Amino acid sequence: MPQKPRRLSRDIVIKEARSLVQHEGIEALSIRRLAAALHVTPMAIYRHVEDKQELMEGILAQIILENDVTFHNEANWKDWLVECCLLMRRSISQHPEIVPILAAMDRMSPLELQTFDTILEKLLSAGLSFKRASSAFHVAISFTFGSIALEQFKLRVLPSAPKTKTQRESSAYPHIDDCIPYLAKPITDNEFRRSLSRIMESFEPSER
Repeated sequence: MPQKPRRLSRDIVIKEARSLVQHEGIEALSIRRLAAALHVTPMAIYRHVEDKQELMEGILAQIILENDVTFHNEANWKDWLVECCLLMRRSISQHPEIVPILAAMDRMSPLELQTFDTILEKLLSAGLSFKRASSAFHVAISFTFGSIALEQFKLRVLPSAPKTKTQRESSAYPHIDDCIPYLAKPITDNEFRRSLSRIMESFEPSER
């Protein structure tokens, strides 16, 4: 017996799209594939989203709303920024489907823009010039996404266990093998916070 068409909403469409990306990857996300998963026609999906880009924006918006990285109250702007980046790093680590979505999107979503605008507002309110605030923002975000990329790289490339002495002696990459016990360790929250805090010490308010 054919399955009865389900009542759709934008929220249901976005949640199913998110599940599809989580289980099958960003490559599987299409209006036609999503319609099949929801047992509806592609036209039914188009009543709620315009295209794949809007689907990805919707997924990202759900995750951002679940993990507001700016909602905390450290008095010092540097501590506040470091906490933002730490929460961002945790959120992306917990939702790895974000990474391919960010890479595939051809524009920033409104909630992404709002998050970044809130961060810049905090830096400017602390007395940083437009130039210094922009530099601090770039450095902090680059450090955050760099640490995430490094963690993913390590999971894909580095061996899970150190090699034996005999294996290391015949290895083409002996220095990597010697450092594997340390390279393979994940970066802890405390290490991330401490490192980014040190970097942020170079940014001080100045005249605009």
